[in-house]
Amino acid sequence: MEVMMKKILSIVVILLVSASIFADDAEIKKLLGDYKMVEIEAENYTFSVGVTEVTQQLYEAVTEENIFKNKYKFLPAESMSFFDAVYFCNKISKIMGYQPVYALDDDFDVDNWDYTPHTGQKIEMGHLSWDQTKNGYRLPLIAEWKYCADGDEEYLYSGSDKLDEVGWYDKNSDFKSHNVGKKKHNAFGLYDMSGNVWEWCWDQNPKFTHDVRYYCGGSYKTTEKQCATKISSSGKPEKGAVNVGIRLFRSIVPPKPEKPVEKPKEKPKMTILTD
Repeated sequence: MEVMMKKILSIVVILLVSASIFADDAEIKKLLGDYKMVEIEAENYTFSVGVTEVTQQLYEAVTEENIFKNKYKFLPAESMSFFDAVYFCNKISKIMGYQPVYALDDDFDVDNWDYTPHTGQKIEMGHLSWDQTKNGYRLPLIAEWKYCADGDEEYLYSGSDKLDEVGWYDKNSDFKSHNVGKKKHNAFGLYDMSGNVWEWCWDQNPKFTHDVRYYCGGSYKTTEKQCATKISSSGKPEKGAVNVGIRLFRSIVPPKPEKPVEKPKEKPKMTILTD
């Protein structure tokens, strides 16, 4: 009887896990509807940025894979490579009816890509491109990321000179990631831009002849210094890490999104959108 009960419980657990993984488009749209974004008005374009890092719940619903080392639905998604992040952005753009922004050999449809996420697969330099006229979800330029993290303020970290107020790092994290949005936000209403997990950016690191991409913000494993908004690091784009995740950005191209996005009190001034 005890053995039978264990089998039944195992089946129930498997069914519950499967149900959480295989979300349909309607469920994904609902999850993304709960993913708040702030609109940033630049001098020559407008973009929106996620209030929090992408959660495991949203990432898993879109990719139908649970790749995370620290597992809980409200923890930041992590362990994806740069190429996985690009794939995710295009996939969620397609689901939401936006124009995917990334092309592999001029093809914007990830279903046609010769690419399998979460396998460490590499895309050779020159084959992946970003069409800046498209309105889908994307990774930020490092200049965009740093501007949003600063929040038009002059703090050392995003929202404060005291990292304990705004971020999770090696001295207060118990060496693990934490649910998004639990610390103080910056002036733009953005959480966790210092600490918790590093965040992939689009830019290549010009110090290398091979493809190396930036990430910013520091993480729960890093020191205070590495969580400063002016600091960035970089890594191989085919490699993921347990303390590297993503935050969604999206260029606002007419028509405006169906759901209005929140705006910061002061309109930021930026003159960037160059690769």
